[in-house]
Amino acid sequence: MSAGAGSNTRPNKDLALLAPRFRRAVERAIAECERENLDAMVYEGYRSQQLQAIYFARGRTVVPPHHTVTNASTNLRSWHGYGLAVDVVHSEHFWEPPGGEGWFRQVAEIFKIHGCKWGGDWTNRDLPHMQWGRCKPSPSDEARRLIREEGIEGVWRAVNALEEPGAALPVGVPEVPPPLPQPQPGIVDRFRTALDIGARPQALAWGRHVSEDFRNKVVEICGPLGARPSDLMACMAFESGETFRPDVRNAAGSGATGLIQFMPATAIGLGTTVQALAGMTAERQLDYVAKYFKPYRGRLRNLGDIYMAILWPAGVGRPDSFALFDRSDTRHPKRYRQNAGLDADRNGIVTRAEACGKVMAKLEKGMLQEHCWPMG
Repeated sequence: MSAGAGSNTRPNKDLALLAPRFRRAVERAIAECERENLDAMVYEGYRSQQLQAIYFARGRTVVPPHHTVTNASTNLRSWHGYGLAVDVVHSEHFWEPPGGEGWFRQVAEIFKIHGCKWGGDWTNRDLPHMQWGRCKPSPSDEARRLIREEGIEGVWRAVNALEEPGAALPVGVPEVPPPLPQPQPGIVDRFRTALDIGARPQALAWGRHVSEDFRNKVVEICGPLGARPSDLMACMAFESGETFRPDVRNAAGSGATGLIQFMPATAIGLGTTVQALAGMTAERQLDYVAKYFKPYRGRLRNLGDIYMAILWPAGVGRPDSFALFDRSDTRHPKRYRQNAGLDADRNGIVTRAEACGKVMAKLEKGMLQEHCWPMG
């Protein structure tokens, strides 16, 4: 749903945040609109939870306007939150193009040729809205389950929006144009940037699940590290099964314990034991979290780097395409077997992007209103 030209927020226009095949369709459609002198542009693509909350408040708790602008209470109830929808407007006249609705219809017909659906065909019409043709009008509970459990790529795969070799294009999408380049390394990082969380967060992911002392300590830890507090919270939520318990143990029996699943040998290296860690308060255990991350000071640029420091330190600072675990690695066969659940495309190689996907989903979930905590 389009917000309107008077918005004082900044909608995200970065097409690199869209699902690969949808991005390709959007770029081709915009290029064709240009050839038809329609002067169309993408006003907004991926939408963060923070911006979705602002839109949802309009016409409800914020007036004017005296009408609502969206029925989606969170970004995961809009395909914008999955990188599967864009709002397209006139590059000069925005929501009031020459020809009015007729202009939107012309643009929509071009987008439909490239495998997209148009919001103008709905009962509650949304003229600027274009979304990937394999998507239902709105995301279902299944879509929200997928993004929680498999990350954004799980959703893209379910609607055939990943760039997969030999995959059939949606009906109507021409085969002739050459494929556009694959998304550049760093898509997880760009999604992270799109969440618009500053160094001193306006909201702390998963903050409602921990104490005030815990929240403040996380912010204090992240300052010297140069890391984002919500990124660390997302990693601890993932590692602890969203419990934030200091005594939670790895279900596979590895002995890993606590907020970041300290391995027994790691605990000894930090001057303690997993038994001692399990007996601490969560707030006290954060001292050992800080001690663990201290060698990475200045290197934790994003969510992926923090999670790599926990899972596989060799992946810190690497691109998303970096291979962490390979089924064909005969020297270390256990590595892939123990992490096979992270191999999203089941091709025998776990990349950094695949490993980070589920943690990214924890960050998205943790920023929902029922989980995040407003920070001053």
